[in-house]
Amino acid sequence: MRLANALAEDLYGLGRFGELANLLNPLLGDASGRELLRARRITGVAFRRLGHRELAVGQLGACLQACVNDLGQRHELTLTVCLSYANALRACEQFDSALHYCGLAADGYRAALGPDHPLVQVAQVNAAAVHLTRGDREQAAKVLGAAYDALADSVGEGHPFTVLTAVNRAFAVPTSAPEPVWSWPRQAYEQARKLFGPGHLDTLLAAAGFALTRAARDEEDGLAPSLDHILSELRRRFGSDRDLVTRVACGMAIVVDIELPSA
Repeated sequence: MRLANALAEDLYGLGRFGELANLLNPLLGDASGRELLRARRITGVAFRRLGHRELAVGQLGACLQACVNDLGQRHELTLTVCLSYANALRACEQFDSALHYCGLAADGYRAALGPDHPLVQVAQVNAAAVHLTRGDREQAAKVLGAAYDALADSVGEGHPFTVLTAVNRAFAVPTSAPEPVWSWPRQAYEQARKLFGPGHLDTLLAAAGFALTRAARDEEDGLAPSLDHILSELRRRFGSDRDLVTRVACGMAIVVDIELPSA
């Protein structure tokens, strides 16, 4: 099971969520202990990324309770699952609950690792994703600006934590923002493309944010994918009725989040 979990983590990083779920789902009944908890968590995350939001909430909520019972509230795996559960709750528009669990994770990391640790910033970035999803760009922009600077200083601009923060920061900026930040959507897309590859879901979402920004400012597409191209790819993968596709088509907030490697 340990090897299967390690492979699942690699598949997640590559954005191959369906393969991940197909790999681990048949094994869940035969595993036990910490490896079972790890498998339940990453499978729940894959369910969310595939659009199975309610299934993800149920699996991750049960996994979190099992982690608390078996490992304690402040164990590293418990905190990792706590953040994944918060992301699933946000996807189901349970915003207050999502913020609550982001806060629990941030408090746990702060107590264990200190206030300046990158994982504290990760929890805050995911909380900002909640604000951005429900339309509070101003609050999201405040959190994301500070988190981006902290992560760039601590883990570097090219680290996945920082790149994903940059994607949300770029979309949180209003079109009326001062000219120096106009380059943020392009930079975020280019960073995501370089790090994750052009076909990764998070790269497509970064591209969508960039395309919507260009449209709002009546700018040329340049070499970046057009919104029509992005929507076509998302519909091919997920169908036309998925909430994510609707949000992109309607010009709503394009949100990514950070999922940590299982401890």
